[in-house]
Order: sequence, then C-alpha cells, then structure tokens
Amino acid sequence: MRSGFAITHAQKQELKAHRMGLSNLARFK
Repeated sequence: MRSGFAITHAQKQELKAHRMGLSNLARFK
C-alpha cells in the first residue's frame, strides 16, 4: 500500500513537471 502511494505520488509530481515543461515550451515558441 505504501509503495503504491509513493508511486502514484511520484507520477503526480512527474505530471506536474510535464505540464510545466509544456507551458514553458509554449512560452519559448
């Protein structure tokens, strides 16, 4: 259970970073 939560938490953080990266790319363009 704990490891599963950690994985989902990491995925959420990755998703956030991915969204921020996309917005940054859009700004540069």
